[in-house]
Amino acid sequence: LGAARTTNPEQSAGGMSAAADAWEEEAELMLHGKPYLLSISVRGDELAVACELVTSGDRWKASFVSAYLEEITQKTGSFKRFGVFAQMLRSAAAGAADSLSLDILTAADLELLKTKRLRTPAVADGGGSAAPPSSASSKRYLILTYVAEFDRVHYPLPLTFEVAP
Repeated sequence: LGAARTTNPEQSAGGMSAAADAWEEEAELMLHGKPYLLSISVRGDELAVACELVTSGDRWKASFVSAYLEEITQKTGSFKRFGVFAQMLRSAAAGAADSLSLDILTAADLELLKTKRLRTPAVADGGGSAAPPSSASSKRYLILTYVAEFDRVHYPLPLTFEVAP
């Protein structure tokens, strides 16, 4: 993993709830052997994520409201409140927790992950690892993975390709 930088413009406001907190995080990550710059920010009940492939300048981004994030965490079977989920993402970007990791996948990679999860352990894996993302597809999924003693939960965040002006 790389360096992470945090700023919190609301830090001196004191007494603010987690939902009203505001912060930004940037981290340099190596995913599939390629350097990415991940930017995360929270403003009120909205989480914004941008992921840029440093070598090409290709960039994917999205904003998520708290209700949407809480809904996707509910669907995974491991519900997280918005503030908790945002802090998990922040910690994963900073490399601050062994139980959290990040990955970036194409739609095809995500389907492969779902297929592998549905297979029984007796079935041999003939596919190998997922292919690294290419700029040919317009959508990426930032996957936050949380590993606990008896659980492994993947939280997918869909990101849309940002066309350069």
